[in-house]
Amino acid sequence: MLPDNCLTIIVTKLFFKSIDIFEKFGYNNIAGRNTLYTRVTEFAFKRHIDVVGHGAAFGGFFIAGDFLNIFVYSDESGVFDKIHNDKFVFGGLIFLGKDEKDTACRKYSAAEKIIYKNNPDLSGKEIKASGVSNSDKNKLYRSLNNCYKFGVVIDQHEVLDRIFTSKKDKQRYLDYAYKIGVKHAFKNMIGQKIIDPDKVENIYFFADEHTTATNGRYELRESLEQELKSGTYNYDWRIFHEPVFTRLKSVDVKFCNSSTVTLVRAADIIANKIYYISQNGNDFNDEINRHHMYIKHLPK
Repeated sequence: MLPDNCLTIIVTKLFFKSIDIFEKFGYNNIAGRNTLYTRVTEFAFKRHIDVVGHGAAFGGFFIAGDFLNIFVYSDESGVFDKIHNDKFVFGGLIFLGKDEKDTACRKYSAAEKIIYKNNPDLSGKEIKASGVSNSDKNKLYRSLNNCYKFGVVIDQHEVLDRIFTSKKDKQRYLDYAYKIGVKHAFKNMIGQKIIDPDKVENIYFFADEHTTATNGRYELRESLEQELKSGTYNYDWRIFHEPVFTRLKSVDVKFCNSSTVTLVRAADIIANKIYYISQNGNDFNDEINRHHMYIKHLPK
């Protein structure tokens, strides 16, 4: 018969051993069995567990320095012409890390394959919101249920007439609207503890290609970088707007052919959904509350 103190020691050791096994089992599930288990990765995993327990984003296990890369895919819907159109919309998806992005890409591709299978007439064609039924659009939209979404709704009748006098002025306003919409989404995600701004290292933007000149694309990247990384100064009001991500290293913008980039096609579905809701005078409460969507209305 072992003394009570010996039994206590044995039980205590078994208890802590079971915790160690549990942690390594959970670590392998998240990081992969071929990832080296060290004190550094152990602490990274424990930070991940703590973050998940407090409701943060589902993409936040970063072993190498806890950094975060954000991927943004976007498209537009409508025509920026206030004489013939009421609304113009940007819509898109925000992914916190490569794993989150890749998972969404697989789910969306699977939904597309089902639509191709059920619609032989679409064979060899790109699936766009304008070319499929409402039922199929809803299937594609549902495949993105767990993704963070953002949108900008421009009420064109409230935009100053002089904005429409030149192509360059129109593009500058659209660039402004885009960056304000993205910033609105990021600030809300930070406020909801979904993003830790000190962990964001790089942001990659992918947009459906259009007729923007090369210098226009450069100006959009510079505008986004200033808004998100450097901060902006309002000379009229002498107010400095702090940057969203003070430790951000880079902002990259690419315009893509949607036929070759799955998640740009997915952004087309988001933009179309936002345009439909705005055109029909509906509110966005359901999308905001149930579908992780952040909407900015302009020019308000």
